[in-house]
Amino acid sequence: MSVKEICRVTGVTRKTLFYYDRIGLLEPSRRSGKQNFKEYDEQAVNRLLEIRLYREMGLSIPVIQDILEGDENARKQFLEQISKEIHSDIRKRIADAKIIDSLKQLTHEELNEVITETAELERLRSRLLAMSGADPQNES
Repeated sequence: MSVKEICRVTGVTRKTLFYYDRIGLLEPSRRSGKQNFKEYDEQAVNRLLEIRLYREMGLSIPVIQDILEGDENARKQFLEQISKEIHSDIRKRIADAKIIDSLKQLTHEELNEVITETAELERLRSRLLAMSGADPQNES
């Protein structure tokens, strides 16, 4: 499959394809002709589609390289860790959205009161931890 064909089939731009080749993420299956035209086989197409999937999920190129270079067990463990991080981020984002929804209901004056009370509670918490001999930095 030519560069033009693989780009059409996968939706990846020529520039991206050449970049992946340059960094060793996806090399052509072979080169042919006097001008060394790049050609790709079905395995390369599948690898490129996998790369594209990971990129659409927001994974960085170095992370994708780690995933693709590992054996099957390492790949599964790596993806499991990424999944846990994403789920954790989702839970945090949902909690943040709930806080924002609550804050929308407050006037500026009410919000300032909440901030002041929260700061006072945090100071009190730190004093209590200090009195108990606990390290406030290690407590959450």
